[in-house]
This record gives sequence, C-alpha cells and structure tokens, in this order.
Amino acid sequence: MCLKKIFTSVVLINLCAFAYATEVKTASKTTPKSKASSTSAPATIETPKIAVFNFKGILLEKPPEISFSLDMELQQSLHDLLERLKKAEKDESLKAVVLTFDEPLLGWAQMQELRSAVKRLRKANKDVYCYLEEAGPAIYQLASAATHICIAPGGELQLAGLYVEMGYLKGLLDKIGLEADIEHIGDYKGAGEPLTRTGPSDQAREMMNWLLADLFDQLVDSIAEGRQMAAEKVRELIDRGPFNPEEALREGLVDELLDADAFLLSLRERHGSDFTLVRDY
Repeated sequence: MCLKKIFTSVVLINLCAFAYATEVKTASKTTPKSKASSTSAPATIETPKIAVFNFKGILLEKPPEISFSLDMELQQSLHDLLERLKKAEKDESLKAVVLTFDEPLLGWAQMQELRSAVKRLRKANKDVYCYLEEAGPAIYQLASAATHICIAPGGELQLAGLYVEMGYLKGLLDKIGLEADIEHIGDYKGAGEPLTRTGPSDQAREMMNWLLADLFDQLVDSIAEGRQMAAEKVRELIDRGPFNPEEALREGLVDELLDADAFLLSLRERHGSDFTLVRDY
C-alpha cells in the first residue's frame, strides 16, 4: 500500500470519528434529560494497531536537510526513529511492533540504541516481532532483543563473527613518487600508519584485536540474553555459522520459518483479525 493511500485512509477515519463525535455532542444538547433514566454517549473504541518499522539504507544521526525535490526519498534519522519507538511504548491501542529490514546500514552504536529501544517496548508489554530475510551480526544482535524472530524461507543468517579491513597506502604512494610527511611519536599512536606503512604495526594490530574482542563479547552476551542461551553455546554457534533458515530454526536462533503472507497470517492468529497494520507509524 502506497503512502498516499495510507494517508487517505487515515484522513477518512479521522473525519468519520470527528463527525460521529459532533453528532453525539449535538444530540446531548437537544435531548432533554429524563429523571427515570439517563443515557450517556458510547465511548469511542480505537481500532487496535500493529506498527511496522522498516529499516532501510543509511540511518542519519540527525534529521535530513529540507529538500524541495519531489522525487527524492526521505531518509530516516536515528533521532526520529527513536522518538517514534518511544511513542509506540505509550500507545495503548498498539498491540505489537514489527521490525523489517531492507539492507540497512547501521553503525554499531546505532544498533545498540535501537536494541535498547526494543527492550523498552517489551518492558511496556508490547510484543516485538522481527522479520528477517538476510541478517549479519549487527542486525541479528538487534533482532535478538525481540519477542519473536521469523526468517524467510529463502533467507540466510550470516552469523559468522566479526572482522575488520584496514587500508594501507604507502605502496601506492611509492609508485607515484610521493611520501607522507607525518611525525610518529610513541607506541599505539597509529593514526598516520595507513600513509606510512604497508601493513599494521604490532601495536596497531594489538589494539584492533582488543577492540574486536570487546565487540565480539558484546555480541555474544546480547544474543545469549535475548535467546536465553548460554554464552558458550552462542560462541559455538557463531563458530559454525553462517546458517540457512532451516539450520537457524533448528538451533533456536529464530522462532519461525515463514514467507511474508504466512507471517501476516500468524500475526492475525496471535492478535485477532481486527487490528490495523500501520506501515508508517
């Protein structure tokens, strides 16, 4: 459903609600009160909702600059997304939240902030569902905080540890006759190494391994907490990754293997058929 149709439907619903409220208010003024019995206007019952948050592309650290280009797709910002998730915590008509992923580019810190937001939703008694097609370590770490994880039959869980790539340009500079004028002072001061070396120094390698080890521990602990597994079990699974959908289901890394239509049907089985799916909450 396109944004225009969603917006039109919301406007029509709001207009109908407003018309109904006005009619009730007018009737209460013109109808005389009875001493034998009294009636009150029925309370408006808001339609239950399930909100869908789709993570796509780069997540900006701040709201994007105003653009007057009509064909330019508006990018999400971390601030706005967190505010929408905070709004979902307090929405009593919201039954659940669904997270979907369309090749998002999330930084590690962004992922951790979003994971904390998911945990707050659960603390507010909101079920959180993650629907995965493909997921690497960062996305799966976020998904592990959800109440329920579903993976598409043709998907893949690329849970295979962490790695880092570093570029060194001295060889290129030598070929074109250039030399970087950088003063190196002290160990573990490797900011200039990419321009003055063809590979990392022992100290730079040590620091990078230390950083990766810390991030890996965070990954293991988060998955262990979210999936209620022992940390050693999680480490063993990561050593055996990646996983196809059947393997991920068998190992308890996901809860269901369903295509998109079957996933929607499962939501209706869990939460009834009367809810509204809000794709732009």
